[in-house]
Amino acid sequence: MKKVIFLIIFFSACVGSEVADESTTTSTTVKDTSTTSSSTTTTVKDTTTTSSSTTTTVKDTTTTVEKEIKPPLNPDLVQTFIPDSAELEGSTLKGYLHAYSTPGKNGSNYGISFYTGIWSTFEEYLPLDFQRGHGTWITPNNSDTEEPLCRPGTVAREYWPERAPSYRDVFQTIEGGPGYWGNTQFPDPQMKYRVNVVTDCYTTQTSSPGWNWGGTNTLNEQAGIAQISNTLLYAPDGITFQRGASGSFLGQAWMNLPLTSGVEETTLVGKNNWTLFLNAGNFSGPSVYVTPEAWFRITDGYEPAQKRGLDSKLFDSYRNWSLADEIGVINGLVVKSSDSSFIRIPKMNYPVDELGRTIYHQDLKAYYKTSIFDSIERYINKGTELSSIRLDDKERYHFEQLYFEDADFGWRIKDKEINNLNKILSVDIFDNGLAWGIKWTNLKDAGVFPYYFVEKGNTIEILEAPYSNEFISTDLLEVVLPPNPNGANPYTGIDSYEPPSNGWPEPENGKTYETILNDGSTILYGWYKFIDQPSIQKLNLSEEKRRKLQSVVEEIHRTNWGTKNPVLQPPSTGDLVFIDDALILTPPDGMEVGYVPIALRQYETNR
Repeated sequence: MKKVIFLIIFFSACVGSEVADESTTTSTTVKDTSTTSSSTTTTVKDTTTTSSSTTTTVKDTTTTVEKEIKPPLNPDLVQTFIPDSAELEGSTLKGYLHAYSTPGKNGSNYGISFYTGIWSTFEEYLPLDFQRGHGTWITPNNSDTEEPLCRPGTVAREYWPERAPSYRDVFQTIEGGPGYWGNTQFPDPQMKYRVNVVTDCYTTQTSSPGWNWGGTNTLNEQAGIAQISNTLLYAPDGITFQRGASGSFLGQAWMNLPLTSGVEETTLVGKNNWTLFLNAGNFSGPSVYVTPEAWFRITDGYEPAQKRGLDSKLFDSYRNWSLADEIGVINGLVVKSSDSSFIRIPKMNYPVDELGRTIYHQDLKAYYKTSIFDSIERYINKGTELSSIRLDDKERYHFEQLYFEDADFGWRIKDKEINNLNKILSVDIFDNGLAWGIKWTNLKDAGVFPYYFVEKGNTIEILEAPYSNEFISTDLLEVVLPPNPNGANPYTGIDSYEPPSNGWPEPENGKTYETILNDGSTILYGWYKFIDQPSIQKLNLSEEKRRKLQSVVEEIHRTNWGTKNPVLQPPSTGDLVFIDDALILTPPDGMEVGYVPIALRQYETNR
């Protein structure tokens, strides 16, 4: 059976200038014909203008392109080919690559930061049933108890007896990072960055200021994530990056901020506000944070867990951090012969630097209370201006530099080790412990993980050209894998992120705006006073707490964090990644301080 020839039709790349004019609330798309190599898409958005003058902000998209960057294929137009003799086998490749750090020191548990690599694993489109990402897990330090922290009825308590008796490792966690997931609504061959917050023993998961992990629920009655940035729009389906990211780095720091310090309350809600700071080529500052009420919800009224959530507890100061590249689901095609089985998995690409390395993470640091926590407390208690120095400022001893000291390779094909993989790659520590990742031992094949294998008994061997006639006859060389589709997601059953049935609270002045992302989606958003955003409104906070929260967020907005004064030192190796320009916003006139943009809906642009 011959392969099916598939059409090569591209999505339009949504790059271009954003011109502000708020006289209307519509968004238009204009083709830019000033270049000869390809057309560019320009998104024109509104901002308020006065009758006497018009102020516009134009982003220059003229760049020097060293190599052609192809936009992704439209998944709707990919015609797959699977040989009749091939069987789909779930989770053929799975496991973890790990790196382990030196321990922190006493008191260095007020935050953690590192740089993480961003790239396109695929050349054309994201295959169906592909889940992998790299990052770490932040959990509260509950090593002093063996009581069950997970209530009866939660997922971990009911279905994961191996985590008993305390369930501490699956009680609450901050995770996420760059990667690919089955519930991604707008598939893209380039990584997205997604937060995943687990507050209740994996019973629910939250990933944006409005939706759960996957977008099937707006968590209308459940506390979660709130927007704090006034210039970065957090996308429900994940932060997208400018095309061509190839091993450039995104800085991320989860910092505990005392945003609600000094407020007297009768409840047991803690004061820890875990806030995500990002450092990119076109953005630097705080983005979103997890409200203390989100962690408190599962502990309220359940004595074994009271005051043990991330709203009250910090992570272990002396923790040896484990950073990982996790494969959750990568399916394979298997063709059986008389004494062996031939296997095909998706082709996965990796950026390789001049030293033959793919760096996952670098510059791991743990933070003391003096880094930013104390500065915010001084503002709240004394009105002292908030310091805008870097979190890891070299002139002040605010952090501990941690070093990677060990790494291991835990990926398996059908739960079996891959023979002779070390002739192609290994997992290693670089730069005296500052970084870790893949070391490509065979530079001829550098940057491509093997994707053809043969299973013989208990062994897995890598297949390389020239191929045997027996393998060629399987037609696995001709495979066109099915894409993660547009439209209804096969896991979630939805085709967009939609508002709750009763709608969102009305944004400021009743105006909404649109921005077109380069993953083929559009976000409808509005501007809200910080304390009036839906994620804060539903908390039903006291007036004193609302007033103090608004005040401290306005002070954060007044700091001069940004690309000229970044929140982190630059990465030791490589360049900063650039976030998709569609997510970088300029507040409307009069809303420069104290207001935040909130995604109200995300949907496929051409539907």
